[in-house]
Amino acid sequence: MNIDPLLKVGNPLFYYSEYWRCNKSALEPRELANVLRALRKVGAYIATNIKPIEWAGAPGSPEEKILLDISLVLGKYPVPAWKMDFLVGMVVREAYRCRELSDMVVVHLKPAMEAMKSGHSALMGRMADIGEDIYVRQAACGAVWENYLIKIWNSCRRKETRDLFLPPTARCLFQIWEEFCLEGRIQGVHHDYLQPLEILLSHTRAIGESAGLRSILKRSKVRSEIYLSMWQEVVRFIDGWEDERPLENNGAEMLDERGVKKFSEMLEDIPDENPDDVDERKPLPGEGESNLDKLVQDVNKETEETEENGIDGKVRMAYGNDTGSMMETVFVNASLPCRIPRDPLLVQRLKSAFELQRWGKPEHFRNNRGLPYGKIDGRRLYRAALDGKIFRQKEFTKDSNAWNITILVDASASMKGEAGNIGKDWAITQRTFVSLCEAARGSGNTLNVFAYYEIGGRCQISRLYHGNRLYSVTPQGHTPTGQAIVAAVLKTPKDKRRMIVHITDGEPNCGAGVEQALEFCSREGVELVTIGSYNDVEEVKALFQEQYGDRVYLMESLEHLPEGLESLLRRKLLDRGH
Repeated sequence: MNIDPLLKVGNPLFYYSEYWRCNKSALEPRELANVLRALRKVGAYIATNIKPIEWAGAPGSPEEKILLDISLVLGKYPVPAWKMDFLVGMVVREAYRCRELSDMVVVHLKPAMEAMKSGHSALMGRMADIGEDIYVRQAACGAVWENYLIKIWNSCRRKETRDLFLPPTARCLFQIWEEFCLEGRIQGVHHDYLQPLEILLSHTRAIGESAGLRSILKRSKVRSEIYLSMWQEVVRFIDGWEDERPLENNGAEMLDERGVKKFSEMLEDIPDENPDDVDERKPLPGEGESNLDKLVQDVNKETEETEENGIDGKVRMAYGNDTGSMMETVFVNASLPCRIPRDPLLVQRLKSAFELQRWGKPEHFRNNRGLPYGKIDGRRLYRAALDGKIFRQKEFTKDSNAWNITILVDASASMKGEAGNIGKDWAITQRTFVSLCEAARGSGNTLNVFAYYEIGGRCQISRLYHGNRLYSVTPQGHTPTGQAIVAAVLKTPKDKRRMIVHITDGEPNCGAGVEQALEFCSREGVELVTIGSYNDVEEVKALFQEQYGDRVYLMESLEHLPEGLESLLRRKLLDRGH
């Protein structure tokens, strides 16, 4: 029997978040903070360029953040799984839009929209927005996120209440197209809808097929061209239809303060098989938007307190009171597989360096004044009543001269390369650390690879090497070097000597200062070396020398990165003075 997927929302067997969400609380601010952290992890797993996810009411521009209406989850705590599934679906939709650069589609369409007559620009924007949802549905097909998206398609936009048998309007046309493509349902309509609807459906396949293009920028450009072509074909029908109704709302379709339907209205069509889960909190006397803002502030405070030992709090502590230009620091695991192959010759040369390092120091005895553990030494039993150090004095050890090596890569927008050379610099950088990871296996050293960039006003650090697999990111944003260095120090284990190799092609231009970060490295006993590519710009070369002093290794371009990294590692790993 074929069950309508929408009915799964009301079935407890399909509450997917119930199977993985463990960090819950019955206290309102703490539970809402837990929900927000879970949603941020979901978004970061899907897209490395995800915008900051916040509850509506948090400071910041809505264009730079994904704002969730906090009223969606008020009522019962812990938040019921069916609500959590709905929120995850909303975040998944926005994450895919970030990953596939839906904002760039709008940028490509903007010149054409500005040239349109009054009213047509908004209609074309609505059509393109629905097209992006159709593309997201295709992009998520086969992934677990598809199950969450099914739960939200019926609630993404305010539904038109106009009878579809009445003379047609453009908004109703786009709604019919949306419901057919996303929800798989069609209903009786006025015959004038049929021909333009056929045109929209004829282009729908091309929207999904654009996902096969390798370049994300190319995909967004192609989609914008498809939407423009669709509009040019359907606008001749729309021009002959009656004008759209006025924008002001009547009493039958009252919107809330943010212009979206209340949660109860958005889910009114979803069957409820667990009435206990929908026991919404009754509003307190005088409760309104100001109370929700106060709740958002409480949740943000709770989030800061629970993340006090997180990377952002530790970075702020490292800078002390000098945090004037500091931005939020976020640490995530990258999820985009790295497709760049290794360089066999570079792997061979690096393996040779690691072998020399491994056997660079002979076996030797380490002397102690008595140990609190180990093999008992009968000559020291008399000390048992004093300090308990009754074990052998000499310990046979083998010093492997191993390091904890962290490669910190600048992944800001400039790493994409110059015009006509797009992607070359980043490809060289990836090939270098792919070769290094291959060569370092079995050497006794611990290797970490991080990339950093600014996105949405945050300093994002992405771990590129985890689970014995290599991942990548898309270079973007500004260069918050200072905060990235401090975060790399905090994320490098302390069980061996620590070295950070920082690879960058320019000066920092956002976030906290580099000088304090270098001082932090000195205090922590971490050896930092910056490999700087100045691209034949003498001003940048002078800035590197002034900023990093003897901690910088300069190159004319990133094409010399493999040789530079090899030379640097040989010098550091084989230095007998350390």
